[in-house]
Amino acid sequence: MVKFLSKEWNELSKEYILKKFDPEKDLKHVTPSLLAVIEHVPPNDSTMNFFLDLENEKLVDFVVNTDDTILGKEAVFTVSDTYGTYKRHT
Repeated sequence: MVKFLSKEWNELSKEYILKKFDPEKDLKHVTPSLLAVIEHVPPNDSTMNFFLDLENEKLVDFVVNTDDTILGKEAVFTVSDTYGTYKRHT
């Protein structure tokens, strides 16, 4: 099993989006950017982020960051919650 938010998780997520998402069926031609802020990540109670950007129904950027912020990235949507909430839904 892949560890949530690991480098492997990042690569598998990117691969999944590129290969499995159908822009018409899954996204209804929506081309959003999303910043997810994940707080209280064990074991150090740190904050992690992942940024997803779709343009013209294609993935153009996917970043997982262990810093407090992702510099230079502005998202249309931002969601924030605790690690436990995200982990339950992966």
